[in-house]
Amino acid sequence: MNRVLVRYGSMASIGSYKTEETTWRKGDKCVVRSERGTELGEIVVPAEELPKDEERTTVGSVLRRARKEDMDQVKRIEEEIAPQEENFCRSTIKDHKLPMRLVSVEHLLGGEKIIFYFISEGRVDFRQLVKDLATK
Repeated sequence: MNRVLVRYGSMASIGSYKTEETTWRKGDKCVVRSERGTELGEIVVPAEELPKDEERTTVGSVLRRARKEDMDQVKRIEEEIAPQEENFCRSTIKDHKLPMRLVSVEHLLGGEKIIFYFISEGRVDFRQLVKDLATK
């Protein structure tokens, strides 16, 4: 078993991922299964052998090299889906008169999750907002 370091997500997280493949190079695009779901990633450290005692330190697995369909899906998410999700969230925040600002929206490649990033001056009770977003 090998491991690679992969940068993934809009927050540019870096994690250690298991892989069978040994030919990964820095900059290669890949699809990973992270703790959050299926995501597009980029190799930042090429494949190296994973010592047995470190197998539990990985955060997921590399599923495959990114294909054209994956890149097309990312483009569709960024250009069509995420802006709609962002507009809905902004209007819902406004409807609830919440003192918070939406910073960005991250829609995972596999569609398992949509992550909304917010900032605010203090604590905000946004439980109803979460319920409204979950029903959409």
